[in-house]
Amino acid sequence: IVTCLKLAERNARQLGCNVLTTQERVHPEWCDALTVFQRQGFEAVDESWVFKGSFKSFADRIQRIAFILSHKNAIPQDARVSSLTEGQDQVRALLNESLMMDDFEFDNSIKFGALKPISTTYSQIAWCGKKIVGVLLVATTPNERLYDIPIRYVLPEFRQKWVNALLISECVKHGEKIGAEFIQFEANSKSHTETFALAKKTGCKRVAIFNRFQKILSV
Repeated sequence: IVTCLKLAERNARQLGCNVLTTQERVHPEWCDALTVFQRQGFEAVDESWVFKGSFKSFADRIQRIAFILSHKNAIPQDARVSSLTEGQDQVRALLNESLMMDDFEFDNSIKFGALKPISTTYSQIAWCGKKIVGVLLVATTPNERLYDIPIRYVLPEFRQKWVNALLISECVKHGEKIGAEFIQFEANSKSHTETFALAKKTGCKRVAIFNRFQKILSV
């Protein structure tokens, strides 16, 4: 891993880059990653927690929130949810721009035989008019009792509003159809405060922590 980091840094400098950041989130315990990255001058700049809990408890809470929002007219009339297939190319670009998932990773994740394949049927897009305002990717797993949400992204100006509830509510309906018993999802420790609160209220427990590492390259 040290050799790979040095090679990546050399290539980044040759390209004139100022910052080198890992695309993948890394579990600190993998290959003593935390120690290795720190010795090479990297620091953890992004922390995501993985939560797991009862699907029913989570679903009941989300459906109540969506019901309240709809009766308060908090959801715009031109808001809707579709499957990933309707705006797949736009979602690819959105996730790439937001550094959530690059084009290569996205294309590989929806291919048959991927290590953690994304379901184009269960994954959802939130629209406001003709604009994509949020996306929630659902992974298919060998264990059908587990409903896994590895990626959720909402445009900054639409956070803390109706988008999250609408997206997750729609996905919950799909989970109920396949008889899911457990739900697993990720949340950024800084930007997903509402998800942390939701995890606590639904009894979900933290099962893992992942970090991105970054190094500022001196001139």
